[in-house]
Amino acid sequence: MSDLAIIASPVSIDGIAVSKDAHERFCLNDLHRAAGGEKRHSPNYWLDLSQTKELIEELRKSLIISDTGIPVTDRINHLEPVVTQQGFGTQGTFVVRELVYSYAMWVSPAFHLKVIRTFDAAQTPQTYIAALEAHLETVKRNAALEAEKAQLVQKIEVDEPFVEIGRAITHETSLTRRDWVTMLKADHSLKIKEKELTQWLIDCGYCYREPLKGELRAYAHSDRLFHLQYEVIHGFHRPVLKITGEGVLELTPKVLAYFRDSK
Repeated sequence: MSDLAIIASPVSIDGIAVSKDAHERFCLNDLHRAAGGEKRHSPNYWLDLSQTKELIEELRKSLIISDTGIPVTDRINHLEPVVTQQGFGTQGTFVVRELVYSYAMWVSPAFHLKVIRTFDAAQTPQTYIAALEAHLETVKRNAALEAEKAQLVQKIEVDEPFVEIGRAITHETSLTRRDWVTMLKADHSLKIKEKELTQWLIDCGYCYREPLKGELRAYAHSDRLFHLQYEVIHGFHRPVLKITGEGVLELTPKVLAYFRDSK
């Protein structure tokens, strides 16, 4: 499964449209066709290069603020430099623009120049508008979250389990599932384990497990409730799915209601 939503792109090179996903990652397979489709220019060969792997790792690092560990990009988008869409329907490898330019340069100087000019011409106005829209959306979400928090704070006086939760969260909140379970146990009558909470998120259609590594991921429709944060685990940067403040506010009442009724 994948949270990729393939959308129309204004970028077309030599008559070949380069598709993109909802997070502005572009299809390498389309670029390969635009470059002539020769086997020697296969994206897999380029992805196997040590220089490419180092660039991808640097891009991952650039998504993290060193002093907080929170992604610089919109937490809800959980952007990865490279994502592969497999299975039924649209397939392909999608990469951020920096990797588009790197791949084009690897193919040839002529193709590199063509890609730069095409992307600059097509993307500059859209990038400015998209940034503006993203900023307005963030402002709206923060305002809605603050309003929702205010309502919850009024309610916690009569609903004891939410006292600690409501006062602790902000729009900057980012919790692991273990931390969320600990917070939920502020209601001492509730017995819940992290494994049970994870299964509930899957059963309710908020999350799924990747088929290859079995790591938990959020569906696209749940993006505002979760975000991926890269953390150093055993010396490697690993993606950890965390719940946002908005997710805590929206899902906690449902979790409490479900597990109270089922226990």
